Amino acid sequence: MTKARLLIFGLWILFGAFGRAPGASSQPPLSLTQQVLDLGLERTRHSPFTVRIQGFVTYPDAAANMIYVQDSSAGIRVVYTNVNYQPASGQMVEVEGTAVAGLFAPFVDCSNIRVIGVGPIPEPCVAPAARMVAGELFGQWVQVEGVVRDVAKESERAFLFVSSGGLRFHAVIQPFSSPELPVEWLDARMVLRGVCWTDVDAENKPTGFTLYIPGTEHLFVVQPGAPDIFRQPSLSLNLHPELRRQSDARVKVSGVVAFHSPSGHIYLQGDGGAICARLLVPLVLPNPQARYRERPPLVPLRPGERVEMVGAPTASSFAPLLQDAEFRRIGEGPAPAPTAVSVGEVFSGRFDGQLISLKARLLASEQRQVGALKHQILALQTGDTIFEALWEYAGTNTLPPLAKNSYLQASGICAVQLGELNQIRSFRLLVRDPADLHLLGRPPWWEPLPLVRMLAAAIGLATVSLGWIWLLRRQVSQRTAELRAEVAERHRAQTELHQALAAERELGELRTRFVSMVSHEFRTPLGVILSATENLESYFERLKPEQRRKQLQSVIQATRHMAKVMENVLLLGRAEAGKLEFKAAPFDVVKFCETLTHQLESSTGSKCPIHFHSVTLPIATGAEPLLRHILSNLLTNAVKYSPEGTPVEFSLDRRNGDAIFCVQDRGIGIPSSDQKQLFQAFHRGANVSHLPGTGLGLVIVKRCVELHGGQIRCVSAEGAGTTFTVALPLFP
Repeated sequence: MTKARLLIFGLWILFGAFGRAPGASSQPPLSLTQQVLDLGLERTRHSPFTVRIQGFVTYPDAAANMIYVQDSSAGIRVVYTNVNYQPASGQMVEVEGTAVAGLFAPFVDCSNIRVIGVGPIPEPCVAPAARMVAGELFGQWVQVEGVVRDVAKESERAFLFVSSGGLRFHAVIQPFSSPELPVEWLDARMVLRGVCWTDVDAENKPTGFTLYIPGTEHLFVVQPGAPDIFRQPSLSLNLHPELRRQSDARVKVSGVVAFHSPSGHIYLQGDGGAICARLLVPLVLPNPQARYRERPPLVPLRPGERVEMVGAPTASSFAPLLQDAEFRRIGEGPAPAPTAVSVGEVFSGRFDGQLISLKARLLASEQRQVGALKHQILALQTGDTIFEALWEYAGTNTLPPLAKNSYLQASGICAVQLGELNQIRSFRLLVRDPADLHLLGRPPWWEPLPLVRMLAAAIGLATVSLGWIWLLRRQVSQRTAELRAEVAERHRAQTELHQALAAERELGELRTRFVSMVSHEFRTPLGVILSATENLESYFERLKPEQRRKQLQSVIQATRHMAKVMENVLLLGRAEAGKLEFKAAPFDVVKFCETLTHQLESSTGSKCPIHFHSVTLPIATGAEPLLRHILSNLLTNAVKYSPEGTPVEFSLDRRNGDAIFCVQDRGIGIPSSDQKQLFQAFHRGANVSHLPGTGLGLVIVKRCVELHGGQIRCVSAEGAGTTFTVALPLFP
């Protein structure tokens, strides 16, 4: 035990003895792993909880004084302080320690470990990789099936890169005593058992997972890999069904290279079709002594080279896409020629991933830095359609300067961009070489000149032509009016273009927030439903009635959550489309608020008491359903973002003809940087990422307030609570 760990342990004992609140010592220790996990991060951050559990060691990490322990309820990470303890997989141990908050889930710290036996590790939780990516099985002993893509090795452990259900993860095998690199596992389908470690981003949101496996005896080969991945028949690129279904097994195609982008994407053409492939990213370890699979150096492909490509198909609507691809050269020929197409043909989707050519006018150009590469993006217009051409490069290899409004014959790889319901929203040309942008003509010489110069030229011409002044005066006046109208029209077109681009960016941001919300709010309940139904299908006869009811209850709760999210989305859609009706009727607003308060306290499990105060008021006239949306969203948010037991103040007053509703909490507050975007759809504050939510509640509140002809105001400070004040004209 290091001096630092001894000091921390001593301080923990000191504060535990003298700083414990009265009655804390009387709390019984937690005896199940699931009880510790159910505490959550907030409770374990504010107060320690004594833990005494028994279970089996699944994965030991003696270098970090850490083990993973699995009991009948769940698995958990344990940090121990025993000096002479030698952890081993399969030990049955008794753990005494303190539950504290980790980055993603609670764990047991400052633990004393006592070995009480040895036995086989319990059966793992069989689950798809999607559940582990969602962060549901952190620290659990799990089993997952996948195909090995790459292998690497250090002195005492091996590393695997695995594909499972279209998702990728890393597996660490320790100990691994074989001196040889296990290349025979490449492209083999295997069953892996280990401890799931959830990878998170800077906001502690799950981004993936790593599987820690305590030895090769927990690996089982289901289907061995082929010694040569290229020794299999090639599939046709012409819309072959196997290329459009999600699969972990890699298939082979062949064709002519149309483009090999600097970011590692390869576009092939042949057999009446096209395909895109993303190259496999090999394992890279920080240890310079690590061993890897031998690979030839990657030399970029040139257009016209013939190659064989193996990769895993990914579900796609148009051009097939291969993941984790590898290739080998088989010949060389002429580079493919672009196909001249119309905008209508592009929007049919038939040319997705193919080399095309079309005429367009240059509207604007900008550069962006994307990692180590640079992107030069040209805004082009053909007919009424605006699209982008992308030139990807490194260093200073920029495109030659092109005058604005120049006419181009633009060639490149067609990449369609999908919108709602998998409909093509726009498309982009991936430029392979600066020669793909052929200049057809420049704008007229007079277009760049300002109006003042044109008027001066007209005045000079009039001065020279004094003899014709009486005849030219009318012509000059008419021409000046035409030029002014033309300049105004161009200014209007430019303004509309900027507005369209701004709307496009705003739509892109809204789509990104919507996809993030759906991914976050639907993935977890869908995972719960899938897990519960799989358990019922596989173990229905062996499950007790209580266990069946528990599985069905999980499905019901997850379904209700998804239905609530969808109800909010549909409600907002009706409001944005102007179909949310305002039907005013007389009602007792005080009694309405009292009833709503009781209902919300019941639905939130009385997490926070809601104190309602009101003056005596006459009968109000308004839309009762809209008022329910306003108040229920504000009160639910106040309870959700407040510490348990903290009261929420709800008051009703009258100011002239307005009813004044005030909802005040003492919760986490709203950061000042988020308050400007408070009523934007799918936007959530930076400090609520750990809590569920869709970012729709306040948008719905805003729309319902506007239908009443009222106003809403928010006053908030981070860490000091939030107050919403709503004024509605409910009294004549």
